[in-house]
Amino acid sequence: MINQLHPYDTCEIRCPHEFSLESQKVLQLCYQPIIGVEAVALYLKFWAEAEQSSPTFHHHYLLDSLGFSIKQLFQARITLEAIGLLQSFSKASISATHYVYKLKRPLEASEFFADSILSVSLMRKIDRKAYQSLQDALVKREQSIQGFTEVTRSFNDVFLNVTEAELQNIEQFFPQQMGSTSSKSYPFEYDLFDFKLFMDGMSNSLVPSKLFTLDIKITIAKVAFLYNYSVTDMQKIVLMALNEDGSLSTTMIEKNAEDFYQLSSSGNVPKLLKRYEVDNVNVEQPVQKASSKEEHIRYLDTTSPIKVYEDMNGVLPSEATVMQFNDFLRQGISYGVLNTLIQYIAMSDGKLDYGAKLLQSIVDNWVSKGATNAAEAIRIATLEHDKRQGTGPTIRKVDRIPEQNIPDYVKDYELSTPYEFLKILTKGKEPFKGQIRIAESLVKSYGIAQGVANVIVQYVWNETNGKLPEKFVESVASEMRQKNIQSAEEALQYIEQRGTIPYKIGQDALGEFALSPQALVYDKTTPYEFLKQLYGGKEPVRFTVELAEQLVLAQKMPIGVVNYLMEYAMRETNGKMTKNYIQAVASNWLAHNLKSAADAIQLVEQEQAPKTKHKVTMDTPLAFKAQQKNLDNWLPRYDEVIPYEFLKGLKKGDEPLPYIVEMAENYVLTGGMTVGVVNALFEYVIVKSGRINKKFIDTLAFNVQMQNIMLAKDALQYFEQNNQKANVATITQANLLQFYPQNYEFADAESKYEKQTPYEFIKQLNNGQEPFDYTVKAAEKLITQYSMTPAVVNYLLEYVLEKTDGALPEKYINSVADSWRRNNLQTLGQAKDYVKRSEQKATVKKGVKVERVPEWFHKKEDLIETKNSEPASQDHVDLEAEHKKLLEQLRNYDGKVN
Repeated sequence: MINQLHPYDTCEIRCPHEFSLESQKVLQLCYQPIIGVEAVALYLKFWAEAEQSSPTFHHHYLLDSLGFSIKQLFQARITLEAIGLLQSFSKASISATHYVYKLKRPLEASEFFADSILSVSLMRKIDRKAYQSLQDALVKREQSIQGFTEVTRSFNDVFLNVTEAELQNIEQFFPQQMGSTSSKSYPFEYDLFDFKLFMDGMSNSLVPSKLFTLDIKITIAKVAFLYNYSVTDMQKIVLMALNEDGSLSTTMIEKNAEDFYQLSSSGNVPKLLKRYEVDNVNVEQPVQKASSKEEHIRYLDTTSPIKVYEDMNGVLPSEATVMQFNDFLRQGISYGVLNTLIQYIAMSDGKLDYGAKLLQSIVDNWVSKGATNAAEAIRIATLEHDKRQGTGPTIRKVDRIPEQNIPDYVKDYELSTPYEFLKILTKGKEPFKGQIRIAESLVKSYGIAQGVANVIVQYVWNETNGKLPEKFVESVASEMRQKNIQSAEEALQYIEQRGTIPYKIGQDALGEFALSPQALVYDKTTPYEFLKQLYGGKEPVRFTVELAEQLVLAQKMPIGVVNYLMEYAMRETNGKMTKNYIQAVASNWLAHNLKSAADAIQLVEQEQAPKTKHKVTMDTPLAFKAQQKNLDNWLPRYDEVIPYEFLKGLKKGDEPLPYIVEMAENYVLTGGMTVGVVNALFEYVIVKSGRINKKFIDTLAFNVQMQNIMLAKDALQYFEQNNQKANVATITQANLLQFYPQNYEFADAESKYEKQTPYEFIKQLNNGQEPFDYTVKAAEKLITQYSMTPAVVNYLLEYVLEKTDGALPEKYINSVADSWRRNNLQTLGQAKDYVKRSEQKATVKKGVKVERVPEWFHKKEDLIETKNSEPASQDHVDLEAEHKKLLEQLRNYDGKVN
């Protein structure tokens, strides 16, 4: 994102309003605690420049005058945009991009404190007492008019009446009002809240829909965002907020939301992450000076995961990675555990990545073993890492050189093993086993002197902010072997000279195209300068620059193409920039004979353009629109969206499962159903049950086809009517006992099976979801027609659910029931014994034997731990003797081992 801005892009400032003293007060006293000093400084700079006669300049001017880096400028800009103080517009040309920044006036103090998100955000930054004092100072209190009766005439009293239908039409024709209640409001995506699901629940609670005015809906969306409430939570809060006269007010919703939060949480406000937010969390520093280990633990426990990610990788995480971090925070995972995970992956030498499944599996493993903070997570991670990579360093000592022959400034290099030297670099913390392996390989595999190896490790460590990329280490080691460097002193001298060796491509090598109007910033910059800009002004890693120069000099790639390739590689690899990846991309691009950066950009855009993966596309006749004479009942959301996009929308943007997409498309292509009806069908099934049951969908699809339904609206109406008839169980609590034999003995411990109807039991198995009609009917049929007791049927349903991993297919239910009926299972005890015997038989058939485990086996870990520290006790087991004894028992008469 930061690469969107370039110092030499032009921009102009527009300020269509006056910036009053009152606005300045609100900006600095109310906005600044939330958005920070840099964002406020940028706003004031924009305002000052807008007062000039010609407020147009390069971004470079802003960087110099504010002392900002390009990253700081970008972060401050998008912060102003998000809070509603700035609108940004861009127009790209071949040579550069021109920006227009339009300033927006801060909210008035009364509007600011009336806004739920802004006011609570401010209160979280400053304490409640300071917040109240600030509100009293800025918001003027109105004189009380208690005892007076308002006689103000309304619009409807003077002008023509506006009907309810006309008001709905107005809201329909001006939907943009939902996104912004006034021109001064900040941009807030209200449609992220699922109002359809919310309104369905409220209609079931008999709450009139007319109560949900525009202001009420906006308040509901803001409160849900502020407290991270679900739709169900908001339904409860709105029901609590109903006044005695059946009305709703924004004030009551906000008050009940806060009360609900106090009751339902531990008081820790969830702090979600913004991708560009890299500041540490404010914590009180302890008075006593902590050790380096304690400082590191505190750093992990209190620092934003985005900051830790940037510290480890040199770049900010991608949007998808930040979303994964936020998911973990919502699950209650602490900063300490998450930050330990980030470091654990970063130090894995590319063997681990930030895939969602991998992250979740590691976190689940750590949490199951008790990790709640950084210290515990590090302990568990170290144990796990040791299991995979061995026990530690293999080089235990150095070939001692007489110390009097070693200069003092190189003694640490010459007299330390690679492991000991790594501990110096980590300030006493245990280095990762992968780092030890790389450092020791220089000595064991490449024959490099130990002092030289330590110099190489320190150099790479400093250049990569505490990492040891194996390829980088090998590159530097290769240079020193070619120079026949044998001592740490010589190695340090070479490293010092290495930084002064000029790069091969200078400004004179850019060529005439760099002066052309068609040239982009990539074509006008040397690889060294461009990589330095990519690294945010820091010195780029030398082997990366040399790799870029090699592509230009040896492979004859244009400089602009190479620069864009390096930017592309950094973006795609999250800053790792591996040699293999860069060379692979370069090989592909060379085949296209690219002449400039513009050609490379066009190639990437073509390759990344979405390719059609689905059978039903926009070219497929979507809903036989031409055959419809009357389109008044047309619902574009269903009738004009391909199944893939519709299913993706149901999952709120997540990728739908391929087999579900294929199933939906087959109904269109082979079943002859319209897209709108198929979309309505899948929405009904997924929302109703939360999972896909093909038999149920096939049944519904067949019924829809028999009804000759062609439009989504008609399908939705049919499903609603079908749902009202559904779940009408014939076995109820009133007649349940009549289906048991008179001599049946009930047990209190088994009441969940014996005292519930099949309908209630299946609903409980589905976590409260309404059961499917056919499942209830199938279960009741076993009771009413085949004389099975309700308790046995309920236990059978639970058994089938476990065996089928969450499904209740009718054929499977009947198959199991047939076996149980043939064995005359009439009580719950008989059914449980039968299942137990069946599973034991299945185990024997598989050849699994259960043997007695000797007691000494359970003591082996204790023995291993105490082996080197405690003398053997009298009851110590001699494993070697036990082993020989077992062999003797297995020997036959001729002494051979069976």
